[in-house]
Amino acid sequence: MTSSTSTALDATTNGAVGTPAQGDSRADIAMSVLNNTISVVKHIQNVIPFDIAKGVLSSVTDILTTVKDFVKNRDDFLDLVQQCRRIAGILEQAQSGPSVSDAAVTNAISNLRSSVESIQITVTNKTQDSGGKRLFNVVIDKENVAGWQKQLDSSLQFFIAEMALATNNALAIRNMAETLTAGEAVPDALPSAPTVFFGRSELMDQVSLALLECEHVALIGSGGMGKSSIAAAVLRSDGILKRFNDRRYFVRFDDINPAQITPATFLQRVSRALGIKSSEVEPHTLISRHLSSSETLVVLDNGESFQDSSSGDPQGRIANAVIDFSNIPGVAILLTTRTATIPFACRRINVPTLEETNACA
Repeated sequence: MTSSTSTALDATTNGAVGTPAQGDSRADIAMSVLNNTISVVKHIQNVIPFDIAKGVLSSVTDILTTVKDFVKNRDDFLDLVQQCRRIAGILEQAQSGPSVSDAAVTNAISNLRSSVESIQITVTNKTQDSGGKRLFNVVIDKENVAGWQKQLDSSLQFFIAEMALATNNALAIRNMAETLTAGEAVPDALPSAPTVFFGRSELMDQVSLALLECEHVALIGSGGMGKSSIAAAVLRSDGILKRFNDRRYFVRFDDINPAQITPATFLQRVSRALGIKSSEVEPHTLISRHLSSSETLVVLDNGESFQDSSSGDPQGRIANAVIDFSNIPGVAILLTTRTATIPFACRRINVPTLEETNACA
């Protein structure tokens, strides 16, 4: 794995950090989703070629940042935040599709730009006093937020239709429409850190250091050795938290029979954990796009479940998917498994037996 030059946005504002844990409030979830979306939008803004599209995404980022830093009822903005994420996805899809002239893009995007800039100005004004000084903990009426969402939805539909006309390509409108419905949901909650954790500090430090040095890691050991507890503790360690912020994910496979795991169920599990809504877009593509947007740590827990799923995956598509994800720059994978057969290059760490008094709880 190579190191990514992009870094996850610092999510420490107002004390909310990282992917929401069990018991976190809706406000904490909103903060996590905002941080995640801001990071993704900035990434797409940097890679799309059209200046007018970059300007739209700059305004989108400003809206999201203002909500994150100055609005109290952030949780009322979750749907609008997802709409902003869809705007970025659609603009990214448009630039990767059939060639379109700058004039055609300008014409298609004009309505969307007006809507975004109008919302940006309104949100900014609502978080300032008459002298232009920023106000904190501002409450914005839910009806206003719902109205902005409808306005963006209408502008997005107009943009899709105009781009389809400009390319004279029915496939273009289908692809962008799929992207429109493929937004991002709330990621799965991270597991709680172990309440008692003796005798594993050195091992935990070893795993954390490897991940911070852009190495994949496999924790290998028999059942009950505390591999999942070590992974949960690593996810919440200071260095990992600072590096990956809200880009830390935990994908569970402990509750599924290996015989029932197919490539489709594997990708569904990963998509759900990452907060990617199901859609007609191929999930492997959506996952790769999400992982590529910023530095990310993914724990694949109980990996033997999908590693032993040969009956449901005779062509090895699951292993190939894991290899593909592991090759994305900026992605770190921590695998916990009972088997030594690992499909991707990684640092293998054997988890030894502990005396009962030193076990993870």
